[in-house]
Amino acid sequence: MRSVAWILLGALGCSSEPTSTPLVDAGEDTTEPEDAPIVVPPLDPAKCPAIVADADTGFARGTLPSHGVLADKVFPLLADLGDRKVHDAAAVLALATDRDARLRAAVACADTPCVAAKVGFTADEATAAAAAIVDALGPDAPTVATAYRKAGPAARFATKPDAEFLRAAYADALVAATAALGGYATPAVAKTAADALPIGKARVHEPLVEVLTRGLAAAKRDEATRYEPLVTGENQKALAALATIDWKAFPFAAILVPGLGPVTLDTPLSEGGRLRCDYARARFDKKLAPLIVLSGGHVHPDRTPYSEAIEMKKYLRAQGVPESALLVDPHARHTTTNLRNVGRILLRAGVPTDRPLLVTTDLGQTLYMSGTGFTKRCQDELGYVPWTAFGGLSSFDTCFVPSTLVMYADARDPLDP
Repeated sequence: MRSVAWILLGALGCSSEPTSTPLVDAGEDTTEPEDAPIVVPPLDPAKCPAIVADADTGFARGTLPSHGVLADKVFPLLADLGDRKVHDAAAVLALATDRDARLRAAVACADTPCVAAKVGFTADEATAAAAAIVDALGPDAPTVATAYRKAGPAARFATKPDAEFLRAAYADALVAATAALGGYATPAVAKTAADALPIGKARVHEPLVEVLTRGLAAAKRDEATRYEPLVTGENQKALAALATIDWKAFPFAAILVPGLGPVTLDTPLSEGGRLRCDYARARFDKKLAPLIVLSGGHVHPDRTPYSEAIEMKKYLRAQGVPESALLVDPHARHTTTNLRNVGRILLRAGVPTDRPLLVTTDLGQTLYMSGTGFTKRCQDELGYVPWTAFGGLSSFDTCFVPSTLVMYADARDPLDP
């Protein structure tokens, strides 16, 4: 019989190449040796915490104009700012002139920290710029605030009054994009950005956005845009099938399977990843949810050509799970963002929020997510916890209800904002 240690090793991707393993319900005789079926522990959906009402959703109804996949994902508010009639206001124009001069100066920098300091915004600078922008919006501020609330990228600030909400949203977007500069803001990138923006014509946010965008391209870090648009690609069939689902027939809205990367670049899917899929398929076969959502990007090893979510989808398709029941999030890079990204996908798709999501994974990750350390990590890294209710159900399963805060777009990680 497989030991707890064996399962934990599988969770860490530290085991040999697998073969597909049969599944049984707990209670069957599993005393055979290594080739014994995997035991799937029972769970009681009624043990999920009560649903906690969150703010109005409706994110599928509210969208901002598209400015390209990267801009829409990494800095949607800054991209949208380019459409706003604020740039001729004296205070905003003065800030833009200063930002343009700083970009020209960054070309002479010797290293990345120098460029980042030139084109980035300190918290105080971001606050001042946001105040000038919102003042310049004038009577249009309530309309802009409504659009941003419906789209969701500034969800962390959505309860604030309109002007305060917009000031907080713009300032945060500038600071977040500054934090994302990291190793991407090289002097060579600054030069290409300066060459692309005519002297004296750049708007207040454009030097920062141009350097970040070009820096990501130069580093070949396009993870955030791979597989997009999902709605007309990998997720098209499952999204089209949502209207046919009788949600009341299932205790859970979906089953989330977090990815687990292999240890070598030439391995598409780890044994631990297969195990997680097997456990989730057992739950799906028991009609616990109408959907399986697979979450995981190009994470381990670094610059792997394989997305955890895409490879898990292939594996489950080969096991007979229909594509109409499989959604993917091929971008998440952490356990925190597994929950966040899947919550986003389902909220945008209009999946009912009156029932929880089931997270089915291995023992090691289940124990980790059930501890207080995971809650603290979410708070530290995301700035919030991505659920309104969370609880354990078995050694392989937890459940949660996504918070609308998951809609917040965070450029601090431009590979998965």
